Amino acid sequence: MTSRSTKPAAPDHPQRADLPEILARVKAAGRTGGSTYRSASAVAAGLSKELRAADQLLLAGHAQAAVEVIESGIKLIEKAFATVDDSSGILGDLIRRLQQDHADACEQSGLEQTRLAVHLAKWAMRTDWEVFLESPTTHAAALGEVGLARFEAEVDKHYRLLPPLGPGESDERGGQVSAFNVTFLKTLLAARHGADAVVEVMARDLSYSYHYLKIAKVLAGAGRDDEAMRWLERGQGPEYGRRDERLDDFAAELHVRAGRVDIATDMAATRFGESPSAELYDRLHDFASESGDWTERRATALAVLEALPEAVGLDVTPAYRADPSGHSELVKVHLSEGDVGAAWRAAQQGGCTTRVWADVADARGAEHPADAMRVYQLLAVRELDVTDRAAYRRAAALIRRSHRFAEAAGLTSQSRAWILGVRNDNRRRPTLQDEFDRYGIPAS
Repeated sequence: MTSRSTKPAAPDHPQRADLPEILARVKAAGRTGGSTYRSASAVAAGLSKELRAADQLLLAGHAQAAVEVIESGIKLIEKAFATVDDSSGILGDLIRRLQQDHADACEQSGLEQTRLAVHLAKWAMRTDWEVFLESPTTHAAALGEVGLARFEAEVDKHYRLLPPLGPGESDERGGQVSAFNVTFLKTLLAARHGADAVVEVMARDLSYSYHYLKIAKVLAGAGRDDEAMRWLERGQGPEYGRRDERLDDFAAELHVRAGRVDIATDMAATRFGESPSAELYDRLHDFASESGDWTERRATALAVLEALPEAVGLDVTPAYRADPSGHSELVKVHLSEGDVGAAWRAAQQGGCTTRVWADVADARGAEHPADAMRVYQLLAVRELDVTDRAAYRRAAALIRRSHRFAEAAGLTSQSRAWILGVRNDNRRRPTLQDEFDRYGIPAS
């Protein structure tokens, strides 16, 4: 491969002759230390420092050398993923940036397009870390039409070997390339030829009902909503078992787009009735408001939420038991509608989760701080049923919150007396006392 670049090298920048030394430094920076694993941040910092040489090589007019340096860094990160904990995402961020740098360097390098296409395609099909999976897009300028055609031809060699998949089927064959990667690349490349080409690729894998939704979105994006709707209907066939709500949601959107708001509203009401929640209540509100029958729908929906099983009282539910939902969804609905009084009554009557109790207490506390104080005291007592520092920390935070509401209600002395009682009852828990001190809970 030869470069078309004629840009003279800057005297203060590295030359191509320096490439072996640069690659050695990059390799050393990317070592994970064998059984003594370096942290992801240490690996990322070392590689980032040494990979600056790629930028310097580009400035000096040595784009092909820069490509080699960047690829060296990418390979090292792929290898590091097997041994380094990258839960922070720092190495993932670096490898994504390097892929874009690689695209820029390839464009400047004048690398022969068909050879570049084969190189990228083979890498993308075998990677376990999504490296260069987006290269038909990110490297489009460097590949050109000739390179993209060659890239697709390379993918097709493997794509033709993949069997079509029906409901519940999977292709578990091993090998040097990933079936997922091949299909992903083929789909991306098919977009160059229009919606029908994309659908043709997607339709070879109908193992899950969700795949019908992906096809429907492609067709809807091309303005072919009726065809999209037919695919959604097919995806809800009995061979897939339980209905996929995501398909119903998109079908409702298409009905609205076609002016069939009443049908979308009926679908939203059915979905809410099957799985009542504040989220689906809001969705029903959106459709029913547009169709003009929200008042009636709202009354029915609230009745459904009110009929949900009640939870036992907050004062008798230990924290180590499952947090009962009770009327949590009804409380959340009333809070979202700004009816704090109704939310408070619903919480008292039907109970709710700890998180929702805290939300309704905060809302109630604006005008009735004494009520909020009592809720936070009960929540704190629940936490004290658990003996670990995390629970103690939560209890201390809840007690501090309750005391602030007590001060707002003019009940500071009563709250202090209650807190001292809690401290005395738990005097043999030094860790708990320590958390109380850290949170500034009164000790006398």
